[in-house]
Amino acid sequence: IAVAAARRVGDQLRLAAALTDLGKAHNRIDDGASATNLLTLAHQIYRDHGDRLGQANVLAELSIGQIGIGNYQDAHDQLNQALMFYHELDNRLGQAHTLTLHACIWQVTGDSARAIDAATHALSLYRDLDNPQGQVGALNFLGRARALNKDYAEAETVLNHALDLSRGIGH
Repeated sequence: IAVAAARRVGDQLRLAAALTDLGKAHNRIDDGASATNLLTLAHQIYRDHGDRLGQANVLAELSIGQIGIGNYQDAHDQLNQALMFYHELDNRLGQAHTLTLHACIWQVTGDSARAIDAATHALSLYRDLDNPQGQVGALNFLGRARALNKDYAEAETVLNHALDLSRGIGH
């Protein structure tokens, strides 16, 4: 409905937002092909309108689909582009989210050192932003990366902190 309404009134940026939301929904139900098509259209509209925040958000969402199918290099490339926009815009929340996604990829691919670095940087940003939910995500990836690195005592400490923090926000 939102896509049709935006098309009807000719509002391209609302169309891009609706396409992004629809693409996110398709990512969540593991319909990567549809998600990629919708998000690529949204990215093109944002690029045509010079909306760097819209581009960054779509690139981060596109990377989630790439992670889901194991296409890690494309996901890293999209995240690096998104991170560049977020830095230019001084959007620390976007930076933290992007770094958390990088940590996810590096943890999955066995690069514990890079996963630890990205998760630690994301955690610092989330703390500065007083974002406990983001902190939980970063701590989870940090703990898993520590375990991958066979630093089990530190992994347990980090994951217990994530659990305590998660309980504190009602999860």
